[in-house]
Amino acid sequence: MIRFFTFPIFLALISLSITAQEPSTFSTSSFRLSLDEKGAVSELTDIQNDVNYVAADPAFLVGIKTKGSVLDPVGFKAQGEHVSYMFPGKLRVDLKVESKGDYLRLEVVDVSDEQKVEAILWGPIRTTIGETVGEFVGVVRNKDYAIGIQALNVKTTGGALVNDEGKVPPRGSAALVQDYGSSLQAFCIDRTRPQTIEVWNGFGNAAVVPNPDFGIPGSAIALFGIKEKAALDLIGQIEQEEDLPHMLIEGEWVKSSPLAGRPYIISNFGESTVDMMLDFTEKVGFYSLYQSHPFSTWGHFDLIPSLFPNGREGMKACVEKARERNIRMGVHTLTNFITTNDPFVSPEPHPGLATFAGTIITQDLGTSDTEISIEDSTYYHKKTTLQTVRIGNELIRYSGVSDEPPFKLLNCKRGAFGTSPAPHTRGESIARLMDHPYKTFYPNMDLQNEMIDKLVDFFNETGVSHLDFDGHEGAYSTGYGDASKDYFALRFMEGVDHMVVNGTSQSSHFYWHINTYMNWGEPWYGGMRESQNEIRFNNQATLERNYQPNMLGWFWYQAGTTLEEIEWMLARAAGWNAGYALVVNPGAIGKNPYTGEVIEAIRTWEEAKHRKIFNASQIQLLKAGENDFSLHKISENEFQLQYYRKVAFEHENLVLQPGQPHYSEWEFQISSGEQDLYFQLKASGEEGEIEEISLELDGSQSIEIPVSLKAGYSCIFDGKGNLLLFDDRGSLKKKFEVEWKQLSMDQGTHTLSVSCDFSADSDLVLQGVVKLKDRVEAITTQ
Repeated sequence: MIRFFTFPIFLALISLSITAQEPSTFSTSSFRLSLDEKGAVSELTDIQNDVNYVAADPAFLVGIKTKGSVLDPVGFKAQGEHVSYMFPGKLRVDLKVESKGDYLRLEVVDVSDEQKVEAILWGPIRTTIGETVGEFVGVVRNKDYAIGIQALNVKTTGGALVNDEGKVPPRGSAALVQDYGSSLQAFCIDRTRPQTIEVWNGFGNAAVVPNPDFGIPGSAIALFGIKEKAALDLIGQIEQEEDLPHMLIEGEWVKSSPLAGRPYIISNFGESTVDMMLDFTEKVGFYSLYQSHPFSTWGHFDLIPSLFPNGREGMKACVEKARERNIRMGVHTLTNFITTNDPFVSPEPHPGLATFAGTIITQDLGTSDTEISIEDSTYYHKKTTLQTVRIGNELIRYSGVSDEPPFKLLNCKRGAFGTSPAPHTRGESIARLMDHPYKTFYPNMDLQNEMIDKLVDFFNETGVSHLDFDGHEGAYSTGYGDASKDYFALRFMEGVDHMVVNGTSQSSHFYWHINTYMNWGEPWYGGMRESQNEIRFNNQATLERNYQPNMLGWFWYQAGTTLEEIEWMLARAAGWNAGYALVVNPGAIGKNPYTGEVIEAIRTWEEAKHRKIFNASQIQLLKAGENDFSLHKISENEFQLQYYRKVAFEHENLVLQPGQPHYSEWEFQISSGEQDLYFQLKASGEEGEIEEISLELDGSQSIEIPVSLKAGYSCIFDGKGNLLLFDDRGSLKKKFEVEWKQLSMDQGTHTLSVSCDFSADSDLVLQGVVKLKDRVEAITTQ
């Protein structure tokens, strides 16, 4: 709700010159904000310890943007809770600053000439705290104290204003690391008037529809300082007192609940396979089964008939089956992406499809003409996936634009996407449609609201209760920046009639209140150990800085996934106390010979993680990607953590005398009892192939590898009679059953020799690793 406040007697005293007055102070139970005689922030004080955290070069509490430029105040006046800042051009912003006991509430109550003020900037509020900077939650903290900013409505965006649309970096900028420590900032853009601006991905001259609820008056923030350990609870208090989203999961606030960061299953199941997938989900003990691609259209959200022949009733039946097992069911879509087969596009395009590069046609156009004359070719040279323009209710694709006037769109395909070719008259409007490489279009803000309502209808009709706002950044197509992402999630959550667990592709400040988890890291770019793992691990610090549950991203369980790979992932999850998504399609369960062992391993590791059985030293080792472990449950209160040691070797392509044998030999020690040989070979390099690979263990046991290795390929002998071949992305290509089922080694010294043939053009090196059991640690719990 927008609040208006007037105080005419006070405003009559305001002078537009740079006037000085007594400093103004506003306090909570633990924090003091002071403004000096010019209105600059002079104190951010921890009252209990009498420590002022304001940076040496303080800034004003607010600024404005007008005519494309950001202005600082030139005058300041304060009386009690009422504060006014004066700006060049006789512009004025009036604030109300209230102490709410544990935080300060600051709100814009009036702007002297709203038509001239394009945006208000809160801050930057500069602090000396730099130890932990929560970039999207908007809290900075050291070991003793935290200072934070919270946007109190969806039109107020937490972050730095750096463009016309109000788009902030993907990981947020409500708090930023600075040389002096950190800064806190927010802004509100006036969106009550139509705009034509450049938006996301270089869509220039984009049409932005107005919204009367997005004016500057009513923009508000909370500002607080408190003991570091109490900061998160205070945000929860602010949510409740300020009517912000305050999401509960099983009766507990999601930000403090251990249930928020749990693992879940992603699967492309349908009505005929849901029982199998629910069985698997129940066996591993996960809380949600998430359908990876259920929709034939995005926009109206029609289900794929081959998966759900009974449509929404079929999905509802699946949800009921899941609910009986205390399992949630989720669906995946790309937030506001619109497929070309959706009724919003075909046969008659919706007027709210997002456009850019608006101009007019300069000649009449017949129904079969394949060239279109346009007045302004700016932004028409920009290549996009669908290359689509709109004239009236016709969509037209084109291949390019002439370089010289009169400008013409060339090789036009009339009546694209099932629309009807029509004649058009000189002077008619033409504009390009924003699109994405997934071959989808986008909505403006009005159409996006229709999309949200249709998604709400789907969730309410079916009872689905889990959603990722994937492609969340698509909301930038509206020209509302991060406010559009936030509003999409807010309107959706306000519309559904039950709790919906949710994740996102991008974080943002206001959406933080709505979000359950952020699960970044995809499995499509390599094996379980290779695909985006640096991103996965680096994300953990980001999540922790922002009071988010640790999540490691998506991992893909395929027919060829080994128990070793699964335990590698589970050990990382245990070390980081992290959740994850396991992609398991119905066919993989029966085809993978390790499924039974994998289920048992998941249950064991997840129980250990939940019971917090690992000590600090073990946790650090479990986090490290280079270490391997297995975990065994011996009894109700006893576990054994098996460590593994790796011996690495290389066999190079050397030039030798004719007839001289070429092999390499390595020696390694087994310090514990008898164990089976487990090894990995990889062709490391750019070009060539390695063939006729032969190994010999202890000079007596020959091992002939029945496959050649191309550049980047690898193979693993699992110690159980299986040789697994992987491609250069770590995906399983083939499994071989070999004659040498097991190769046992007892305690002591062993040797392994290797020989092979390198192709003539090869720059490859044969790299190998022997994995050996190391120490075992017994872990006793209560």
